[in-house]
Amino acid sequence: VFLHFHDRRTQVMSRRTVSSRRFFVPSAIIITTIFNPLNTDGLSNSFPTIIDRAPSWTDLTTRTLSTTTGAQLSHHRHLRCNTGGGPPHIDATLRLFNEIDDDLSTAGKRHFITENDVRVTFYRDSAGWCPYCQKVWLVLEEKRIPYKVKTVPLNAYGDKPAWFTRLVDGGKLPVIEIDGMLVTESF
Repeated sequence: VFLHFHDRRTQVMSRRTVSSRRFFVPSAIIITTIFNPLNTDGLSNSFPTIIDRAPSWTDLTTRTLSTTTGAQLSHHRHLRCNTGGGPPHIDATLRLFNEIDDDLSTAGKRHFITENDVRVTFYRDSAGWCPYCQKVWLVLEEKRIPYKVKTVPLNAYGDKPAWFTRLVDGGKLPVIEIDGMLVTESF
């Protein structure tokens, strides 16, 4: 949908102000033109009015969750946020690796890890963009080491929290805490 003006005077003015460029308007927005009925010279003093017909966020969420993909996304979010399972994700605050093995030789012999059994705490950037944090994260995932996650904003997002700067001199990431002992920066 392109925004066009119907008034010759407005077109001339729009050429001067916007160099005859057309504006792209998303399809969820419908453009209507309101005419001034009191205008007698046949030209309207029209101006565009935008009517928003986009669905609400609640409606979009309901529609999305009713699909197969939406149900899977909801299930994965529940796993990573509540149980420490599911695929790795930046929202996860706990990783336990308690998925059931298909190997019959270990059936019934597995010890399921709980949050109290976790010995490693991984301090990483909140956005998941720090390459040094990503390197440590990949090692923890590959070796299937259960860990808790505490996120800390990078300097680009503001000051680091006081609790983190008290914990780590210099406040650099990544940090791993293993049984209360901190391993910082280059490890």
